[in-house]
Amino acid sequence: MSSGFGQNPELSFNTLQKHVDREIQQLLTLSTRSGPFQKLGLFYNSCLKTRDKRISTAPMFALLNDLGGYLLPGTPQPPDLTPLLSRLLLVNGAPLFDVYLERDVVNRTRLAVFLDLPRRYGHTARLLHRQYPEVLNGIFDFHRTIRPSGTRTRRSQSKESRAYTYIKDSAEEKRLLSLEKLVHRFLPSNMPPEMRAKEAQSILLFASMLSKTFPREKDIINSFQRRDGYKSYNLSELQETFGFVQWKPLMDDVFATNFTDNDIFYVIDPNYLKDLHQMLTHFQNRVIHNALLLVFARDILHELINTTATPDWSGFCTRVTINVFAKAVSALYVRQFSPQFLEELRKQVTEMFTLLKVTLEMRIRNLSWLDEATRKAALHKLANLRGHFFTWPQLWNETYVDSILQDVQVDSDDFFGNVIRRYKQLRTTSHNFREQQPGDQKWAYPFVVNAFYELTLNSIVIPLAVLTQPYFRADVPRYIPYATIGVIFSHEMLHGFDLIGINYDSEGEPTEWFSRESLLRLEARLDCVARQYAATFKKKVSFMGANIEVQFDWNLTRNENMADISGLQIAYKTWSLLQEEHEPDPRLPGINLNARQLFFLNAAQTYCSTLSPEDYVLLVEMDFHTPFPERVNGIMMNSPSFSEAFNCPIGSPMNPTRKCSTW
Repeated sequence: MSSGFGQNPELSFNTLQKHVDREIQQLLTLSTRSGPFQKLGLFYNSCLKTRDKRISTAPMFALLNDLGGYLLPGTPQPPDLTPLLSRLLLVNGAPLFDVYLERDVVNRTRLAVFLDLPRRYGHTARLLHRQYPEVLNGIFDFHRTIRPSGTRTRRSQSKESRAYTYIKDSAEEKRLLSLEKLVHRFLPSNMPPEMRAKEAQSILLFASMLSKTFPREKDIINSFQRRDGYKSYNLSELQETFGFVQWKPLMDDVFATNFTDNDIFYVIDPNYLKDLHQMLTHFQNRVIHNALLLVFARDILHELINTTATPDWSGFCTRVTINVFAKAVSALYVRQFSPQFLEELRKQVTEMFTLLKVTLEMRIRNLSWLDEATRKAALHKLANLRGHFFTWPQLWNETYVDSILQDVQVDSDDFFGNVIRRYKQLRTTSHNFREQQPGDQKWAYPFVVNAFYELTLNSIVIPLAVLTQPYFRADVPRYIPYATIGVIFSHEMLHGFDLIGINYDSEGEPTEWFSRESLLRLEARLDCVARQYAATFKKKVSFMGANIEVQFDWNLTRNENMADISGLQIAYKTWSLLQEEHEPDPRLPGINLNARQLFFLNAAQTYCSTLSPEDYVLLVEMDFHTPFPERVNGIMMNSPSFSEAFNCPIGSPMNPTRKCSTW
């Protein structure tokens, strides 16, 4: 067991996850021999062995046959898509939509069913639940989630750049080409050429139109910021509004529960389901049946057998193991740290969290734009703000760990079968969800390098992997933990007071506690940031031999920009007060920078990354954070303390005459 930090710690959050994944890979390699995690090692090894085998699509097509198989022309039309969609969901297939249980956004003491876009762990989950990885619909890489051009633009706030349109269209073309290869393997070998071509064309047309039905990422984010990102329905309303599926038998089957009109269903982006319903009317049910099987095969299953398309196969095997055994891998990961080390770390983290809350409290008390009733409610919410650090205690309980893997069957020579069996287990609901009461704590998987604000619990969640880096060592100057972890803490705390967070009270209940007058003043301050960024940041990237202008949408990023700017100011103020109360942090030998300058340098490094032009374009179009380097420069140029520390002339790019701030 380790009592502290690794020999080569990563200080950049953008490289830390790779470092953690490598740690887990080593732990999986060692766990194959014996002990409670032996099944994890066997599963991981079954994946590694696949690389040395000849690629075979037979297991994949056998599964498709089990799910209903190919329906020939002339076959009676399936009267209903519900049985197929139910079977797909139970093997982690969600080509049209996903369904899952999550804490009710209105009544946090109960679980509710959410009907979401096909990929659960995209923007919707992050915006509504601030989720963390659990069970993915496949092990998707970043590029595979982009949408093809032609996507509806009902709510778009800005045009797509030509570069992004090109990237999307190229990715979709590549996807359809790989899908076409699978189609021809799926169709009967004795099918006449003319019929084969017609069948392939209909399946590919469906897949293309389905992709174009998905909403733009920017539309999703904007809808949540406008507070209309989801809508609740009872069972009858769900059936009446979206009648292309028999919802009761589907939900009954997936969740092994008898649903009634007393149950609430939250539909994420109802307009998507309406568009989907309309799109489905253009195809026969037989064609939809065949196409859904092939889309599931291409987007979810094919990567499990296509070893030649994945250069780092051992890294892929690590990610698959993490994703399908998240809780067991969590237990494996945390065992490398001693209880004594974690207890000491908990004390230091809790102290920092408390001091940062005190600083934010002082700022709220002195804000001139808040009316007194809103100020009082904000202070009450801050006082009740909790921090969930590290991970849940059961991971050290041997009985609990044994129970996680008790029913897992691993065949050392059948990686594909191992994954499918695990998918089925993860989709199995063993208890009536109405009898399950969500806990009052929300833990992140300890290996996740990220941080979250949980709306329905009014708490911030910081995973263990973030905290076990060498920020809190006794020989590390205080500006390092406060410029890194302190900024992250403050950033997440402020999400409780952004345009989404102010709709939830101190207990995480949906409540309008922000007065209309204060809301208008908050929006004016957020607009200040949007206008400032629009005037300051103009960007062209070299793409395909041309300089392409990037299309920013600064309204899209305003919640994150607010948390960035004010988060830095809160962390810096807290650190400055500690400098006055304790011995000041020393200079570093050989570096001509004082402690204040080193604080800002470390804060900037947290967000620094080297991006290719393609990745930069994708980040602008698909994320609700400002990209690098604009994110760093935007934070710093709105900090009076930064300008003072580096003696930036008034009116210079990093010290504009008018700065923007909120909290």
